[in-house]
Parts: sequence; structure tokens; C-alpha cells
Amino acid sequence: MARMSCGGTEAVRRGPSEPWAVERSAAPSRRPWSEGLMGEASTRTRISSANGSGMSTLARLSSSAPAEVISERSCRPEPGFPSAMVVVPLGVALKRPHRTALRGCGQYRSRRRSVSIPGRRRARNRSSLPSMTATLPHGARASPSTARNRGPILEVLGPRLADGARVLEVASGAGEHAMFIAGALPTVQWQPCDPDPDALASIAAWRNAAGLANLAAPIRLDAADGASWPQGPFEAVVCINMVHISPWRASEGLMAGAGRVLAPGGRLFLYGPYIEADVPTAPSNLAFDASLKSRDPAWGLRDLAEVKALATANGLRFAERIAMPANNLIVVFERKLDD
Repeated sequence: MARMSCGGTEAVRRGPSEPWAVERSAAPSRRPWSEGLMGEASTRTRISSANGSGMSTLARLSSSAPAEVISERSCRPEPGFPSAMVVVPLGVALKRPHRTALRGCGQYRSRRRSVSIPGRRRARNRSSLPSMTATLPHGARASPSTARNRGPILEVLGPRLADGARVLEVASGAGEHAMFIAGALPTVQWQPCDPDPDALASIAAWRNAAGLANLAAPIRLDAADGASWPQGPFEAVVCINMVHISPWRASEGLMAGAGRVLAPGGRLFLYGPYIEADVPTAPSNLAFDASLKSRDPAWGLRDLAEVKALATANGLRFAERIAMPANNLIVVFERKLDD
């Protein structure tokens, strides 16, 4: 019989051909760090053997009952993990102390699967790009939300951006999305912009650190100021998390600007949370909306019907609604072809 343990969690295999049975000790030696992150409710947990078994088990742990084994699959133990077992709640972004507890400082790597885009030339080795978990380049800023949403956003944009496409990113913020997506899509030309001088400095810092030939120097662009927009044309305009964190006039300027600079058939991609008449609004989005309005009454989640009407008024037709993690959407509009 083989037994592995970590903290208050144990896995037992009674024979070489038997599956691992996972159970929780009645009296753990110390409080598991997952408590406080996920509470006492039943949670889905990945338990990985790191001492040669080569198996990964998904289990549901409960404070009042033994774990239920959900599935088991082959995997390769990753170097750098401690011996015995590592217990990581699925879907929870580990805070920095927990990352360094699992791996040596500087050795942490994201476990998100890589994004494969059919027909697209592979990006250069990601290890050559600056890590957002390492020391920031001088002048650069970082946001935890970017690390969570950049992968899903890339999965949507990648297949919809043709080789050679020119992309204008409005409200690029810190520049992390620009660096990440441009690094993953080397045949796409990415133009970041923002009205804020500190954001422009951060974009420039990430760009200098990455050294990407397809990532242009940032330019100042205020979505509400039509005179600040470049001439174009662009095959795509991308705007991430701006519509709800800005006055409505910024959305009006965004739609008008996209209608001008997009090439015929070009697309506008909006990412963020919205309110929809026929879709129940998640409690977290309602709380987020209230928080935004408490900071600025001109901010807040927008009614998607009003956004669609604004797009139509500027020569853009609604093309796609794509559900994203954490109750977000990517909404796609397309510039009408010239008659």
C-alpha cells in the first residue's frame, strides 16, 4: 500500500493497479492555506504526485466527508515541486507567498495551457518575453486581472485576426495586453494607445523590455477626442475594460472613431461586463457596477442594447457575442462594406 500526504490531506493506493483514494485527515497538523481562499464549502482540488507516480488526481474535498475522486489522468511531475504532494485549488490564483512556497523564488511558471491557433506561425519562445510575475521593468505597471484574462482574450482574437492585420488598441492601460498578444501573434501589427502619461510610460517600458518588432511605440489617444485618433485604416480596433470605467462620451467617441478608422469589413472588439435585458446579471457584476458608480457616477456597466444602437449609428453592425470567464463578454462589431 502506498500513501502520500501534504498538510491535512492524504492519498492512499492499495495496489499498483488501484486508483488513488484521497481523504482528509481528521486532525491536520496545521490549517491548510486553501482555507480562507475557498472557505469550508466543498471545493475542487488538484492533487499531483511529485515523487514518481506520474498521476494527477482531481478530487472534491469536504470538511465533513472523505474526498470524492472525480478523475485521474497521466501527467509528468514538474521539477521544482517539493516531494510528496502539492494541493492546489482549481480556479484560484495563488498569491505570491503561496507561489514561493511551492517553488523556489523565480521558478514559478503559469500552468495555463498554451494557446494554439491553427494556421498561425508560432510565437517566439515565451521565456524571452519579460515575466509579469518577475521584477517589473522600470516604469512599467502590472494588474492581476490582466494575468487572468489575457489568455481567454487571445483565444478569441487569434483566429479572428489575419496575418498582417493592423490593430489599434484603444485604452491600452499598463500595456500588458499589448505585449502579451503581440508576442503571441508575431504577424499582427499592434498599435497601443492611451490618454494617460503614466500609462504611456508603462506601455513603453513593457515594449522596450519585450523587444517585439510588431509592437509599435504607444501614442496618445483620447477616445472622446476625435482629433487624437490616427488616420488608419486598421483591420481591427480592440478595447479592453474601458466602456464601463469611463463616461458615456468615451463610448460615443470610441464608436465614432472605430467607424472612421476601420477598413471596410474591419472589426471592433469590446471586452468587459455588460447588462443584458434577457440575461440575468450576476451578483458580482451588480456589486461591481455599484462600486464603479460610487467612485464616479458617470461610470458603470452599460446596457448592451444601448451599445449596439450606438454602433449602428456609426456604421458598425453587430457581429458576435462571446461569453468569457468571470461574467465578461467580448462583443464584436463589423464595419459595413462600402456600397
